Amino acid sequence: MKFTQSGGTKSSLGSASVSTNNDGRHRRDAVLRVLTDLFVLDGDRQAPDERARQEELMIALASEAGMVMRQEVAERLAPLANPPARLISMLARDIIAVAAPILRHCEGLEDLKIADIVLTTSVKHARAAAERALPGIATAEAIIAIEDREAILTLIANQNVIFSKAALERLCRLARNDAVIANKLMARGAMPPMAAATLFWSADSTRREAIIARLEKEPSWPLDLSQMQPPMRVADARSRHAAHRGLLAVLKAGRRDDFRAIFGRAMGLKPQLEERIFADKGGETFAIACRAAGFAEQEFATLLLLYNREIGSSVQRVFALRGFFAAVSEDLAWRMITAWNASLPRKSAATATAGASPEQIRTALHNAEIVVAETAAQARPALPLRGAMYEPVGVRAERVSAVPPARPVHPASEHAATLPRGSGRTAGGGRR
Repeated sequence: MKFTQSGGTKSSLGSASVSTNNDGRHRRDAVLRVLTDLFVLDGDRQAPDERARQEELMIALASEAGMVMRQEVAERLAPLANPPARLISMLARDIIAVAAPILRHCEGLEDLKIADIVLTTSVKHARAAAERALPGIATAEAIIAIEDREAILTLIANQNVIFSKAALERLCRLARNDAVIANKLMARGAMPPMAAATLFWSADSTRREAIIARLEKEPSWPLDLSQMQPPMRVADARSRHAAHRGLLAVLKAGRRDDFRAIFGRAMGLKPQLEERIFADKGGETFAIACRAAGFAEQEFATLLLLYNREIGSSVQRVFALRGFFAAVSEDLAWRMITAWNASLPRKSAATATAGASPEQIRTALHNAEIVVAETAAQARPALPLRGAMYEPVGVRAERVSAVPPARPVHPASEHAATLPRGSGRTAGGGRR
């Protein structure tokens, strides 16, 4: 009986303790709710010391409050322009259910503090911060630094975001291996033209067409690109057409290596760029190079069929590349070529003429034309001659009739024809 009474007493004490704890929590939550209301309604008019004491009390109460109460406080304080800074920072580091309203909507939370929260908490915190109406530069850099794809795509879709140079460079590196990020960047217009030109190499055919369409409308190319003047770029129409004929003759003769070397020299391509253009399996980079060189569409198709037999064997691929070729303007093609050259480390012939005098440029062009003409002459197939060739000293080479002239008749032969048969005498007067 005593045991039963004793057990009943302990049970009653435990229930009373739980009830007391619940009552205490309810009281603390009620006090926290009242203090939150005071901040919402009258926080801006409080004296600094009074505001600081109230914030200290709210931090202590929030530390012991349940998740539902903390979430309520966060939602009430998030819209304030001047919320209690330390309490807001504490709630922003809480579990995502509590932190999300602060990270998404609180304008009173400093940019650097949000960036630190993104870097030191969970991916879910980064995704919530990416949904802010106006993410700061530091916040954007932090979200990109953790390389969470969902957060990055949300950030790119936000037109209010301002990307720093470092953030853009990192985004462009990520875009090389992620077509969605690349397309979002180009659609947003956030990708610098030089980065888009570099991204072209790792893109598939669809993305390459999107890059060209984007760059055709890009007005902010670096000004120094116009200073790169390789021979084919400064050639007049007559010289360019002569170079085209020479290059076509070289390729038709089957001298693919010579064609590549002459073409690269005339276009001012660095060796690395020349190799990449002719090794590119898509064919779009070769189309851009030919467009910059000024080839006509039919000439480009001929070059494509002769040089890249793998592509030339597919009618659909040739047709698609001809459409791509026609869609690229010559000005954009040259910008792409010079951007690719500029992205490579070594100095090349393309930059050697930068700042050169007109006479130096003309000399370089003349030398390139000589190389093209000489190689074209060597590659010209031998034709059957209708006549023999002779080259007397000081006389221009001419063709003569291939029909040999009649052999001259010796006078003695004429006399022999008049002698009677059987006379036994020779034309010289002797006897046989």
